[in-house]
Amino acid sequence: MKMEFSQNKKERKEIFKREYREAERWVSISLKQLKVFHSSLEKKLSMGPLEQVNDKLLEKTRERLGNISLSNVPDKIDEDFDALKYEFSGFDFYIDINKNELISNEEDKEQLKKELYESIERAEELNNQILEFLNIKKE
Repeated sequence: MKMEFSQNKKERKEIFKREYREAERWVSISLKQLKVFHSSLEKKLSMGPLEQVNDKLLEKTRERLGNISLSNVPDKIDEDFDALKYEFSGFDFYIDINKNELISNEEDKEQLKKELYESIERAEELNNQILEFLNIKKE
């Protein structure tokens, strides 16, 4: 019985590893684009096309992360995976705030840029922790 449980656990980890490897491509691309978005905010550049690309990328990334079966997520990284999904669920907020010019106060804009940067950093850290646990080399 214990052997069967151990085997089942290994199989689930391998399934998660395969699924996460596919989703991670989207995660990495999205994080790179979010850094470009943040940099553009810092430089006060026009965002039109960048916002559209980010909307689509984030949508696809969330979809890929959402397609991963939660029953296959290893216990040791369950919280990291949930936190990564949470970070990606919030990136639209920053894009929408900027796109719709919902904040005009410079101090609030600076705070928002800081929070975006911290969120990107946190998502990168979580992604790296998951990759490290799964022993996947970052491409």
